[in-house]
Amino acid sequence: MPRAMCLTRLLRQVCLLIGLALWAGAASAQPIVPDGPEVDNILSYGTYVQGAVYEPTPERPYADYERLTLDEARARLATDGRPSIGPDAPPQPVGGPVWLQLEIANPEDHTMQWRLQPKDFVTRYDGEAYLIEPDGRGRLIWRQASIDGSVHDRYPRHRLSMSEVFSAPPGGMVELWLNFPYGYRTDVKLYLTEEQAFIREVEGTQTFHAFLFGVRAALIVGLFAFAAILRAKTALYYGLFAICIYGYFLVNYGYTYAYVVPNLGLDYALGIFFGGLAMTAFTFMTRTFLNAREVYPLFNRILMGTLAVSWILGFLAGFVVPSNWSQAILMPAILAIAAANFAGGVLAVRNRHQGAMLFVVAASFLAAISVFGAIVSQSDVLPFLVWTKIVHIGFTFDMFLFAAALVAQALALRRERDDASDARIAALAEQADLTARLSDVEADHAHAVALAESRRRQAVSTAHDLKQPLLSLRMALRKQAGDETLGESLSYLESIIERDLSEGRAAAHEAHPPPDRAAAAPLSARKLIASLVTMFGDEAAAKSIELKGAPTSLQVDCDPVILMRLLTNLVANAVKHTQAGTILIGARRRRGAVTFEVHDTGPGIEGKRLETLFAPYVKSDTSQGEGLGLSVVRSLAAEHGLSISVRSVPGRGSVFSIDGVPRAQEIPAGP
Repeated sequence: MPRAMCLTRLLRQVCLLIGLALWAGAASAQPIVPDGPEVDNILSYGTYVQGAVYEPTPERPYADYERLTLDEARARLATDGRPSIGPDAPPQPVGGPVWLQLEIANPEDHTMQWRLQPKDFVTRYDGEAYLIEPDGRGRLIWRQASIDGSVHDRYPRHRLSMSEVFSAPPGGMVELWLNFPYGYRTDVKLYLTEEQAFIREVEGTQTFHAFLFGVRAALIVGLFAFAAILRAKTALYYGLFAICIYGYFLVNYGYTYAYVVPNLGLDYALGIFFGGLAMTAFTFMTRTFLNAREVYPLFNRILMGTLAVSWILGFLAGFVVPSNWSQAILMPAILAIAAANFAGGVLAVRNRHQGAMLFVVAASFLAAISVFGAIVSQSDVLPFLVWTKIVHIGFTFDMFLFAAALVAQALALRRERDDASDARIAALAEQADLTARLSDVEADHAHAVALAESRRRQAVSTAHDLKQPLLSLRMALRKQAGDETLGESLSYLESIIERDLSEGRAAAHEAHPPPDRAAAAPLSARKLIASLVTMFGDEAAAKSIELKGAPTSLQVDCDPVILMRLLTNLVANAVKHTQAGTILIGARRRRGAVTFEVHDTGPGIEGKRLETLFAPYVKSDTSQGEGLGLSVVRSLAAEHGLSISVRSVPGRGSVFSIDGVPRAQEIPAGP
């Protein structure tokens, strides 16, 4: 029984082959009878139909071929079809557009499933494949668009696209039509692969690349962690470079196009963009590794200039020039940036930078693997699946080399910093005693300076306070004024001198401040105002100023010397800055206390000057003093719980007030 089944099967295959030979002879085509899981040069089989040649015309100066639809090509097959040269003939170019009919026979006694797979047939020629259905209609199962074509024209949407799976019944025949609008070469390998063999191959390839992608991802994470912990910019830039190369591989292997951006029409430009970012990150890593901006400014300019030129060439290759020129433009960019970074490595070795030897080895290996990938991707030296694995392994190994170089540099720099820190600590320990002594000397010096400044300001303040009473005494003596005014002025001067002598003795011996003076009897505000009018009357009259005091019955409970000092300063300023008009001195109740006011009809004070009016050493352009009068007034008032305020209208005059003077029992106002 088994022998009979074998004979039956053999007889069936012989009959199938005889039938195929007769049918193929009528069509002048050699059918494909797979005897294994894979048939490679299927473009060498079958019959092709080519449109007529258009001769050049003024409107169309170049020769061109007539473009046929699938139905037109099938209709012309019997009359215009020509057999292909066969799988054993030498390579032959066929101009386009051209349609190629393939006939695939299933010699098995079960249904066979196949795919068309362009392993080395990558973006070199445009192509389409149609399966002729039992009803005679053609169904698109594969489309390969070149890099100048639209991504939306591809079917399925994958750069390294394979066809849909199609099947043939036992002992049956499948008819395929392939369209090449720009022609093809018969030695270009378009594979016919059995479905299970295709699945095994794809799974093995994807497993291989997935493993390497995983290793590189783990290494990238480690680089970023290393950069974050040690704050190593070189590791950070190389991590960015590794991510960009990661993206470049995902684009070129078709994963980005298949799974991330299936409708993006810039897959080739996207790959160039990732490559440009990778070159940028790598260049910045080299510059940081050498500290080129600070140490090698000329090389830094060369490095940045090379990067800029490479970006320009990459833009031209990705968006401007035709696809057949793009690689010729990209190659100089790759070589230029690789040479510049390699020169940086040599410079690092020459100047004995930490980790320089590993760096230059890694840079050399990276340049070599980049040039290798650029060359083999545009040639038939190695199959696509082979050279892509080599390049992927090379880049993964190069990552380990660079990681080792960066770690060696970072650790060496850390050791140098630790040694420098130890030296600084030792130097600081030697200087600690001197620093402490210097601090004491500086504190003594600051105290002496502050004390001297205090004494100087006290002397100026005392001179300022003595100036007007002396003037008033001089005038009173000249007029032989009454004894009341003269006695009060002398008492005022005596109290000022006594106060300064007491404070001077206390400061010299650094003792505590003198105790509070004994409680004094209530002081008449009217009497204070009358004394001020008497003291400044002659000076005011000399300037045609009417100086007068407002009658009041208020009494205050305040140190008369302090209050007199404050008022004499304010009245003296009013007389000094008023050229004509009136100065009025008065007192009134406000919030349970007494406010003394000095009104003048002087030029007034602008708003900007009001902000700095009480600052020390600030004076007007016409003032001849030290600029301490109002500063002393405010400080003295604050020391005794009083406050000074001012209101002014430019061109109309000012009002200076002493607020918060404690009020005592009132007495009737006199005439």
